[in-house]
Amino acid sequence: MIRLFPKIHDKFQVELKLEYLPGGRPARYKVRSWLFVPQQLGVSPRTYAREDWYRDARSFLRYKTPCEALPELADFSATACKRLQEKVQAAVRGGGAPAAVELRREVRLFGCVVKAALRDAAYAWRKERGSKEALELMREGARLLKRYRDLVRPLGAGKVPAEAREACRIIDTFLSGLLEQHALELLEDAEESAKSQKRGSKQGKKERVRVRRLARFVLALVTTEAQRRQKSDLLRSGRDGWDPGRLERRSVLKKFAESILYLPVVLRQDGALKEQLWFAVAAGVAMAFATLAAVWVNFNPGQMTLPALFVVIVSYMFKDRIKDWLRAWFATRQRRRGFDYIREVRDESGETVATVHEKAWWLASMDEVPEPVRRERGQDPDGRLEGSGLEERVLGSQREIAVDGARLGKASHRLPVLGLTEIFRLHIRSFTRGTDDPAKRLWILDREGRPRHRKVLRLYSLHWILELEGPDGLTRRAFRLGFNRKGLKYVVSLPDHVPLARA
Repeated sequence: MIRLFPKIHDKFQVELKLEYLPGGRPARYKVRSWLFVPQQLGVSPRTYAREDWYRDARSFLRYKTPCEALPELADFSATACKRLQEKVQAAVRGGGAPAAVELRREVRLFGCVVKAALRDAAYAWRKERGSKEALELMREGARLLKRYRDLVRPLGAGKVPAEAREACRIIDTFLSGLLEQHALELLEDAEESAKSQKRGSKQGKKERVRVRRLARFVLALVTTEAQRRQKSDLLRSGRDGWDPGRLERRSVLKKFAESILYLPVVLRQDGALKEQLWFAVAAGVAMAFATLAAVWVNFNPGQMTLPALFVVIVSYMFKDRIKDWLRAWFATRQRRRGFDYIREVRDESGETVATVHEKAWWLASMDEVPEPVRRERGQDPDGRLEGSGLEERVLGSQREIAVDGARLGKASHRLPVLGLTEIFRLHIRSFTRGTDDPAKRLWILDREGRPRHRKVLRLYSLHWILELEGPDGLTRRAFRLGFNRKGLKYVVSLPDHVPLARA
């Protein structure tokens, strides 16, 4: 199974999260994409090479975070909680350095599981927008944090190595800051939802009462956590409740927790030896042409004539051209049939758990685009005219991912691994350089019939279609990226025109 979760990462990057779930057996996946680029942007094979694509399209691979429901985590009945309890008890009983290493690993994984559970619960709540459910969500988060602190409290000085205690303290601060951010965001969303209710209605009164109750709980929670973090040098707040370095420290805490899931990658060029052999053949053909011309001129000994001298000069002129033409021809065929790069994804023991083949190329014409993809491109009523008149240029890419599901399920990983997650980010700054001023004045008539002008955004579009193929079948997803010189303004999923949530 392969799943796709898109979102906006920042003002210049779109992020796709792809999950590869092999189900405990070897599986192969293909991810193909077609980026339709309007000619007015000035992006072409001459100005945007394949290496530019690999610079702008970045990919990270890691283990998929184990999924646990927030209520089960709050009750400490989830699998992640039981695993953490076992590691804490083993460390307290005096397991020594090996038990401390296992505890350090498990507590970081626990932080990742809680982060994913809070994110999923908040996302599910935003679909319902109920203040009662928001209060219950926050109570579960607070109860979870208290149970975690009660669990790791016996890890006093002298009982376990300092590295394990420090890891537990870092995850405590990480979860505290995470819960605070979710609480404040949910409170703001609940207040906006309550404002949309009719003021005199019975439902509106109930919502406002619930929001006030939620606000009191969130205020108490945030105040308590801030006071607790004042004793820590990891995520403290200043006197005004804010610290300029807070975002940097939050990023450090997040990397500490999530680095347990990321995998080392070995990158190498695909077909490098074969390409050099073809280049040697091209040089040999060019040299054979020049040699044959020289032999033909000197076949009959005698004085060098002017025509013979002309033939020798022309042969050496064309020798290098023939070599360059053949090199380009061989390179093009090699890239079309093969791949540009191979990435080997390895686990902590050095064994390969996945292999990724990837390539990118400019399509020569729209005829090379598969017919189903062209239909997907034409279903957007707002952007259909962009592909008419001036033909769009199409930048294609393909990745083939072979995942060793049996290797992922082995106990040597020491992690409950179900699959791999790929974080794919596309940076569009290269596509914004050919855009005009980000705003333009348009004239209209007001209600009194007088001419007035209004400043409006000037927007450009990129249509991006992805084809996902795995053991369970093939699916396609289409997106439209609206942007100008200042960055992304919207990203919608076609054909439903659903806006992507910002990170």
